[in-house]
Amino acid sequence: MQFLGFVASDPAELLRIHQEALDCGRRDGDDMLAASALSHLFSLSLQLGRLDESSGYLEESTRLFEELGGNLLTYLARCNLALLRLLQGRPAQAAPLVRTCLLLRRRLGPGVPGGEILFAAACCASFAGDLDRAARLHGAGDKEIAASLENRSINWPDAEQQLRERDQGRLRELLGEPAYAGAYQAGAKLSLEQALDLALGRDPVG
Repeated sequence: MQFLGFVASDPAELLRIHQEALDCGRRDGDDMLAASALSHLFSLSLQLGRLDESSGYLEESTRLFEELGGNLLTYLARCNLALLRLLQGRPAQAAPLVRTCLLLRRRLGPGVPGGEILFAAACCASFAGDLDRAARLHGAGDKEIAASLENRSINWPDAEQQLRERDQGRLRELLGEPAYAGAYQAGAKLSLEQALDLALGRDPVG
């Protein structure tokens, strides 16, 4: 998930702190404070495996960030929401969010993490039966995710790792290991802009 909130070693204590911040933001009409507190609560709830609870926090924070009008924060929130829908087993609801995020990511330009939205696009392509494109997107997404983890611009919850392993394992079975490996490696050679084109259903240029 994107770093809208930082998860530390004592989730129970942080839940209390960020709930207090949320209450303060709501009381004072400070939407940015409320949205930020909700993002922290989402991250913490996800870490604790509370998917339904985390969904409520994320939906409200996404709405607030959209109303506040910041493209970067809106992108990060929508990206997290798309990933959460996939974790909930709701790929049909994730797909339009993923496309919106891909288009927004292109407008944001360099320096913004793109690996997780490529991963989400890979899962959506897999669900839709576009297996070769899904494998290529996994290759592109894994490369970008590894770079983002190295510079600590994202975290990578166990739930996302498990989803990645399930989807990539399924593609290996359906395509066969040689075909999967070839597509995956081809995706890993793409630039981020080329991978975004691929995720949007366009032929990568270059």
